Amino acid sequence: MTTYRHMNCPICTTKLKTINSRSTASKTATWRRKQCPKCKIVLTSRENLDLSSIVFVGNWPYSRSSLYATLSKIISKKSEEVLVNILETIELNLVKVTKPHNNKLELSLQIYDNVILKVLNNLDTGAHLRYQAIVQERSA
Repeated sequence: MTTYRHMNCPICTTKLKTINSRSTASKTATWRRKQCPKCKIVLTSRENLDLSSIVFVGNWPYSRSSLYATLSKIISKKSEEVLVNILETIELNLVKVTKPHNNKLELSLQIYDNVILKVLNNLDTGAHLRYQAIVQERSA
């Protein structure tokens, strides 16, 4: 079950009302358009899937920011939007391969790396090779 915090208008602090909502193409995020009933300002929010509380890679919780930092280092000359799309594609694939265990989802570091390598191989060969070097260095 997901609980949502209600957003308040940054101008008048009235509770905002959701007027439109849709999933992103990868289904890992939801865009919501919200409007203040009092001052009529319209805001857009993006809610991302938070895997850190349920997905564990080896003994460590999944970190979106850590994966994002790694991707931004190895993927060159890509826009922020492309980088986020790659990150979301990886997250969607990670959820598909995780195994439930003690009310959380777990996957080995090897499977985690393989998912990332597979996605990068399909999208950016140079980034795939750079990530492969990271994996080999870590296992040496």
